[in-house]
Amino acid sequence: MPGAPRIAINGRYLDTVQTRMEPGVEPGSVSLLSLPDEHHTATVDGGGVVTLRLLALTALQLYFDGTLPADRGTAVSLEVGGQLLGDHHVEWLRCEGTGLHTEHVFLRLRPVAGKAEAAKEQ
Repeated sequence: MPGAPRIAINGRYLDTVQTRMEPGVEPGSVSLLSLPDEHHTATVDGGGVVTLRLLALTALQLYFDGTLPADRGTAVSLEVGGQLLGDHHVEWLRCEGTGLHTEHVFLRLRPVAGKAEAAKEQ
């Protein structure tokens, strides 16, 4: 899917997230994994609820770095394809089902009450 829309959480684009892989390719080297835009998708329903599909390691890295908060009461800002979607809370995170580190997960985010309408007006 060349030309897939870029997705950002709190200003951090998913295609820029890098996860360190151990061991590196060569002894003493460091390998970092990141994926281009076409590996991250967003579906937005009529109520402003966003479901992201992203690599499980990317989701883990976002939590580790603090981009995604451990406290689900803390809002994050979302951008999809250059459109600001406003503040959202993480509702849930679910696996696709294969159990591999290359597996994708679904991250569902619900708009902060009262702010979804304001984001639509922008």
